[in-house]
Amino acid sequence: MPTAERLFIGGKSGDAYFAKSESSPWVVKVSSWTAETFLKKKKADFEEKTEKEGDKGENKDEAAAPQAPPMPSMGAGREP
Repeated sequence: MPTAERLFIGGKSGDAYFAKSESSPWVVKVSSWTAETFLKKKKADFEEKTEKEGDKGENKDEAAAPQAPPMPSMGAGREP
C-alpha cells in the first residue's frame, strides 16, 4: 500500500523557495518553477485514481501494445 509523504513549501528567497519533507531533517532550496508547480496543484492532482476512474477508454492502444522480449543473457565470462 502506498504511503503518503507531506512536502512543506515555505518562504520565497530570491528565485527559490525553501522546502522540507516531513520525513527528513533537511530544509532545502528549490527553484521557483518546481515549487510553484506543486503550489498550483490541488489535492485531487496527487491522489491515485482507481483503474475504473482512470481508464475512460483513452490510450487503449498503448495498453494493448506488445512489449519487446527481454534480451538473452550472454552467460558468465562472455564478452558482448
